[in-house]
Amino acid sequence: MQSEFSIPLDIPDVEVLAVKLNKNKEYTITVESKLNSAVCRRCGGEISKFHSHDRTIRLRHLPILGHKVDIIGNKKK
Repeated sequence: MQSEFSIPLDIPDVEVLAVKLNKNKEYTITVESKLNSAVCRRCGGEISKFHSHDRTIRLRHLPILGHKVDIIGNKKK
């Protein structure tokens, strides 16, 4: 029997797209930003038009019930 539970990430403006548990009992949480604009890292200006996704970012989060947790997402540019 498999049970499900919910743990908030408390990361503002981020939506969880998927949660997977791999064969090593490590969780991977895929997220996406819900912001409509960003700040350009080169000029500091506001960017409100989506062009494409940048490289994938993988962040180690705090463990959940002793299992490693990674949060992954693509930066928009």
